[in-house]
This record gives sequence, C-alpha cells and structure tokens, in this order.
Amino acid sequence: MYITLETDYGVRIMLLLAQQENKLHAQAIADGAGIPKRFTLKILKKLKDGGLLNSYIGKNGGYVLSRSAENITLCEIIEILEGEYMFSRCLQDGHECSYETAEIKENCVNANCNTRDIFSDITKTVRNKLMNTTLKQLI
Repeated sequence: MYITLETDYGVRIMLLLAQQENKLHAQAIADGAGIPKRFTLKILKKLKDGGLLNSYIGKNGGYVLSRSAENITLCEIIEILEGEYMFSRCLQDGHECSYETAEIKENCVNANCNTRDIFSDITKTVRNKLMNTTLKQLI
C-alpha cells in the first residue's frame, strides 16, 4: 500500500517550501521538487485551499507556508490531498461489504465485525503517528 503520487509530490513541495525563507514561484517549486509544472499547480491549489500555503501574485509573488513547519503535520498534508486516512474502505460511514466462503455467507454492516475493529485500531495507530509527525521533523 502506497500513498498516491500526488501526495508524495505534495510532501516534497511542502518540504521544499519549509526550507525556504522567501516565496517561491510555481516554476521554481516544480523544478526544485522535480515535478511537472502542471501537476505542481494542481497540488499547490489544493494545499492553499486546505490552508497550508499562502500565495501571492505579482512580480514578487509566490508560495510560502501558512504557518511554521513545526505546526504542520504529515496527517494534514495527506488528508488535504487524499481525504481522511483510513486503512480500509470498510471504515467509511455506511459502507457495506459482503464476503463468502464455502461455509459462510455474511454481510457486514459496520457492526460486530472483528475485521473492521482491527482495521479501525490500525487506522487510529497510523493516523496518530501521522498527526504527531511534523514537517519540521521530516526536514
């Protein structure tokens, strides 16, 4: 299981910006992170809309972190780009799954399911680690 390419690039962009004292234009970010400019612009918009970046237009414009690197978590970056972290889709509200073996045919409606309980525990553990890992720690 991997994070998406978009999220991998988003983390690279945030790391690059965290190491800068000045604003960077999109092209400089794309070049510095090794990402196509078009994809960079798409990611920058999501990160800005998610409140992690400030953008400025004009000759002296560019992008900067909206707050310090020690106050931005890996969880925030991932969830802005991918949505809420879940180990399995079975943890989504209202998700119904079914499984069948030679002996059993059951429907799981998010209640009394051992698999769902374990996946929920895994999700909480990973999400907690992501929430306690800051951008500053990644630099």
